[in-house]
Amino acid sequence: MKKNTYLIIFVSLIALGIILDLVPIPIPMGVDKIYHFLGFFIITISAITTFYKFFGTKWLNLFFVLTLIWGGLFSGLSEDAQKFIPLRNSDPFDWLTNLSGISLACALFFLLFAVNKRRKKENE
Repeated sequence: MKKNTYLIIFVSLIALGIILDLVPIPIPMGVDKIYHFLGFFIITISAITTFYKFFGTKWLNLFFVLTLIWGGLFSGLSEDAQKFIPLRNSDPFDWLTNLSGISLACALFFLLFAVNKRRKKENE
């Protein structure tokens, strides 16, 4: 796929996440944690993939740190905004679940790139 395609997918996932965050949909407690985790996990994977396609591995470690910081802030604001939406509730455990999805995606990609780097060194 082309770089712009990754960017379009990432922006679309962010837009979809914002829309779903603001829609007053009743979601059973417990099940919402799965949605929170998967949503932020998938958006983070998309963000890392898009960054990698545009910049390679040059600033990737910095991007992981910034993703954790900005993802934490964004997911916190997302949870806080739900206080003002009917049929939704703001839960600090949802925020922790969001952070878990972001953190796992960053950790998996960090390990993936570290293993690939090591394999390239061994093959040289």
